[in-house]
Amino acid sequence: MVIEGPGGREEIPVVRESGMLRLTLLGKNEHARAFQRWVLREVLPSALHDESQYGEEKLRAQKDRASRRSPHHVPRTTLRRGG
Repeated sequence: MVIEGPGGREEIPVVRESGMLRLTLLGKNEHARAFQRWVLREVLPSALHDESQYGEEKLRAQKDRASRRSPHHVPRTTLRRGG
């Protein structure tokens, strides 16, 4: 990438996030290994747990909304055309 700085035009290397993660996750040096352990032991389990809780909350909210609807309400997904 070329940027315009106080000293004129400057070329700087740019690494995309996906490339940085790939290098870090596949790296074999001590810093890469520490990052890998952190991601596998803390980040992913936490993200999966949070997603699970979010999914459960979303399901409860949908059921709550459904229970407040008219008993004659038919969800769109159950209607079929041409049948």
